[in-house]
Formats: sequence, structure tokens, C-alpha cells
Amino acid sequence: MISRETITHRIIKSTDAGASWTASDTGLPAPVYGAPVGISPDQSAPLEEQITPVPLVLNATNPQIAYVGTYLAYRRNADMAVVPPSIVNGVFKTVDGGASWTPVNSGLPRYTGSTTTALDVLALAIHPSNPDIVWATLVDLVSPTRVGYIYKTTNGGASWTNVSTGLNTDADIRALIVDQSDPNILYAAGAGTVANPGAVYKSSDGGLTWLSLSVGLPADAALSLALDPLNSQILYAGTNAAVWQIEQVLDTDGDGAPDLTEAAAPGGDGNGDGDPDSIQSNVGSSIVQLTRAGQSLMVAGSFTAEVVSGIGANCSQMVDVQGQIAARSGRDYLPGGEGQGLYYAYPQDLVRFELPRCEQVVVDLTFHAPGVDFTTPGWTMRMYGPSVPGDDASMGWHALGSIAQRLDARTWRLSLNANSFGSYRPDSDAILFVGGPAFFDTSLFADGFEN
Repeated sequence: MISRETITHRIIKSTDAGASWTASDTGLPAPVYGAPVGISPDQSAPLEEQITPVPLVLNATNPQIAYVGTYLAYRRNADMAVVPPSIVNGVFKTVDGGASWTPVNSGLPRYTGSTTTALDVLALAIHPSNPDIVWATLVDLVSPTRVGYIYKTTNGGASWTNVSTGLNTDADIRALIVDQSDPNILYAAGAGTVANPGAVYKSSDGGLTWLSLSVGLPADAALSLALDPLNSQILYAGTNAAVWQIEQVLDTDGDGAPDLTEAAAPGGDGNGDGDPDSIQSNVGSSIVQLTRAGQSLMVAGSFTAEVVSGIGANCSQMVDVQGQIAARSGRDYLPGGEGQGLYYAYPQDLVRFELPRCEQVVVDLTFHAPGVDFTTPGWTMRMYGPSVPGDDASMGWHALGSIAQRLDARTWRLSLNANSFGSYRPDSDAILFVGGPAFFDTSLFADGFEN
């Protein structure tokens, strides 16, 4: 319970370079209190609904115009459908330098059961030369299944349209920026957890479509973004672990594997279908090379992932195809083997890929390092991740069982379903896989001597 208090200065403004500040929130709805509790009406009353401004963006050509996004604090009953929120929430606009604010929420999604309360807006971005174009991120953090979106207005907030194609359906976007040198390019960063990681996304068409740009990003949540002022190909992401940097290179098919990396696959065609991997969004080759005596050789960890078939909105677009070092996830002990030091080895390390708009998929993994032969005894395919999608408590190493089939000496076939074992995402149309071929020499006893 929150005691009744006078809430002020939700938005403040200075006109003297910060020497003094005044409240500038006229038009934002007042908090909604419930019936007083206690001896007197002013002693204690439950705060039912309150909005808090979070992001604010200014019109670069006319600073009298600004937009602010708000977050709803809501004292919910057990059944939200019975008493939905009623306070106005979402995006507010001022045209008089903050003297007054009006809601501009037409077209934005609402809280369940409410006609007035838009979902929380945690990030805003404004076009640098056309201030009528604004992007807003929205997220429903109340429903059992988190839902997130990006919306866009081209008429100063009079109406909004959904521009979330390519985002995970539960994307919790916390940062949104526009490339000032090319406003068609935007970047978005999403929060997440160990078992349902966040990501960094890029749009090259003004937000109509998005692709994940998260190769090499080890953190679970990306919460802030910045472009290098001297080189717009360098992007910085502030995360729950550290600040990370990516220098973007040519990736024609958007699968996360750069063109030069995919060109290093055998003949530039790791799946052998006659077409370069670099132009096929359903084929991603992550090749690790070692240069010796002037020659480049493929080594362990080199693989090609190919979507063979799928059911969903866009199973032909893989993203974030990359290798991952198995040792960073800790030892994968055999059942009962921890005390005896018995564990699986991962000489090819792990494979990671995502299909953000796919319900079911069959993926072939072909490994290219010299000497690979999965037909010898002791090989199996395992995953590292949650046994229950999105559940941090179930993270660990797991046998894939019938999900993985060995096709030949170099190739495994995975049959994966969204929101099922084998995928991180608790979403009905997104699949994130991390796993790889594991080896334990079954011809050895626990004491290390052959049978």
C-alpha cells in the first residue's frame, strides 16, 4: 500500500541552463486512489493507478514540440479482467514547450479490458528532420505471457501503426535510436533473462522490418544503445553485464554470419545446393579458420545450419547464426558422474541460431572440420538451455533425444517446435537453439581403463 501523498514534478523544465526547475506536467492524469483505509481519510489510502513518465524526445527543429512515454503502476486485483485500469497511459505530446500535454494514443494497444489505458511506453525515437515521424516501444508486463511491440506514427501521433515484423513476440524493448545520418536505420535493444535472452535489433527500412543484430552479445538484457559519432557502423550496447561493441560488416542475407565468413565455407556453399550461403537467409555458415604457412584451414567449430522445412510466418530467415564456446556454460557431467569426473566433451563447441517467426522447423547442421566423424561410438547431440522454455530455474545441459537425428558422419538433423523443449523462447512462433555434438568414450570404464 502506498500512503496518500501529493505527487509532483513528474516532468520538470529549466529555462536557465539548470539553475532552477519547475513542474511541467499539466495534462498528465492525476493518480487514482482507492477508498481510504485507517482512522482518517487522509491517513492512508491505497494508490490504485499512477503513470510515470519514462522516455522524452524533443523536436529538433521546433523544441516547443515534444513527446513523452509513460509507465503504469497499477494495484491489480486477482482477476484483472474484472477491474481493468482506467487511467490514460501511453504517449503524450506537447506543442507549447511542456506547458500542457495531451494523449496521442490512437491505434496503440491497450491493457486487457481497458479502452483508455495503452500499454507501457519505455522508449521513444524521433526522426531527425521530420518531427511528425516518431517510433514508440510498448510492452505488456502484466499478462502471464509478456507481449512487446514497436509502433510508428507519421502524422505527429494522430495515429499509430504496428511495425514489429521480425521482433520476438515478447520483445521488451528498452532502448530505441535513429541513425542521424540515415533515418531509415533504427536500432532497438530488448531486456531479457537467462532463459529468454534479450537482443539488439536493426531496421533498415524505417522500422517496417527488423533483424536481430546480436551475434557475440553474451548478456541477457540490452538496456541502452549508442552509435559511434565518427563511424555509424559501430554500435555500443549497454547491458546487464557490461558495455559491448559491434562493428557491422556486410551480411547480405541478414542471418548474422558475415558474407566473408560464409564465403569461407567449402566452395562458399556449406550445404552444397549450388548457391552461395551468403545470399540464402535460410542457410548460415559459421566458419572458424586458422592461418598457417600462408594457408587458411577450417578448424573445429566450423558448421553450416540449413532450414530444410518449416511452418510459420517466416521460417526462411535465420538470425544470429554463430558458434558458441561450450566451456563457458560449465561442465556437462554424465548422470552421477560429477564425483567421478565423468563429463561430455564438446570438441566442435556449440551452435546457436534463432528463427524469430517460426512455429516448427527442421534444421540440418553440417560440421566441416577435418576428421569429423559422428558415426564413431560415443557421439550424441545435446543442448544447453532451459528444459522449460523461458524458465531460468531449468537452465542446464540436456539430452535432445529424438529431437536430434544423425544423418551421416558430418550432419545432424534437428526437429524443433516453438515453446517446447529444445527452444529457449516461451513464444508460439519463435525458436532459439543452443547446442552441439557431445562426446563421451563409452568404451572406457570410470577408472579410465578400456573394457
